[in-house]
Amino acid sequence: MSNGSPPTDASSSALGYLYQCRFALLLALQKSDEPNLCLSIEKLDDVAFHESPTTPTIARECLQFKHKTSRAGGLGDSSTDIWKTLKIWIDAARTKKIDLNRVSLFLVTTTAASDKNSVRHLRPESGKSGVTTRNSQEGLAQLEKAGAKSTNAVVKAGYAALMALTPDERTTLFKAI
Repeated sequence: MSNGSPPTDASSSALGYLYQCRFALLLALQKSDEPNLCLSIEKLDDVAFHESPTTPTIARECLQFKHKTSRAGGLGDSSTDIWKTLKIWIDAARTKKIDLNRVSLFLVTTTAASDKNSVRHLRPESGKSGVTTRNSQEGLAQLEKAGAKSTNAVVKAGYAALMALTPDERTTLFKAI
């Protein structure tokens, strides 16, 4: 609580949850033409869209939210936000809560992704020159290097989970992002 807030201040967390709910509502409205639209909040992921109401445990889209109010949460290769998110998705895949061959994974953040970090290879959009910059294999390779070098406990846990996957599973995970 370095910003001077009392230790019981949960306003930052509340803003994050509100952000998730509002974003989920916006996405649901954009998908209003889908007759079997089913979504959950804080169940399979921060926000998840499901195959149908009869299959609430099978997600087709999972969204992780990182809402920052007081500090700039970077998206560098050693970012704990990146590695926490990867570990959440890996754990969900290992426990069969998501099928990496059928799900789309999204990290939604209030932080801008830099053109210098590996996450640039995971963006869906084209680069400034109009050339597609998405390269999930390069993003994976760069994050593997960063994870191997890190001494941060959160990064190490995420890296261990990533490396416990087979090479094919890692490729499939990064294609889903």
